[in-house]
Formats: sequence, C-alpha cells, structure tokens
Amino acid sequence: MHLVEAANRSFDPDELDVGGVQPKVSIADAIRIAQLHGSKAERSALANSFQSQELSAGGAEDAREQLFKKLLRLKRRRTAERLAEGWAYDEELGLAVPPGWIKQPGA
Repeated sequence: MHLVEAANRSFDPDELDVGGVQPKVSIADAIRIAQLHGSKAERSALANSFQSQELSAGGAEDAREQLFKKLLRLKRRRTAERLAEGWAYDEELGLAVPPGWIKQPGA
C-alpha cells in the first residue's frame, strides 16, 4: 500500500518533491496517466467502500472460498497456456515443467 500511495503522490504536482526542476509531461501522457489511475475522488470512494465493509465469520469464509476457486481457475488456465507453449505436466507433483527440463536420476 505504501508503494501505491507513493506512486499516487508522484503524479500530484503539489506533493511531488523535485527541487528546482519543473517536470515535463505531455498532454497525451497526462491523459494516459489519468485514464490509468482514475480521479482522486474515484480512488477515495473505492478505498472508503472497502474500509467500511466488515466481514462476518461466514462472510470471511465465503470470500476465502471464492478466492480459492479463482486461484484454481487461474492455475488451470496458466497450466493450459504453458502446455500449449511446449511445457510438460508432471502428474506426480502436479506441476508444469519447462521444455528441456528432466528429473534428476534418483529424485
């Protein structure tokens, strides 16, 4: 979070400490930055919405279960992508193996 806050401050001219140098940003760059980060009001509203939510024990368990399912879908998708790129799948360990890698004898 500190990194995100530092990045956000780096784009705020009032908080940017550049000494005597005036930073130069083109209009096109400024538009791209604004599109990537949204307005401060949007970021603040989003942050406040997350802070105001309190999870009950059941809600936390539901969130954990949803996250676990999402991570499993991501793993399956990434494994399929790797297999299409020529990777192999080690059934014993349940891992994708890069091309050219082999098990060490006795491992």
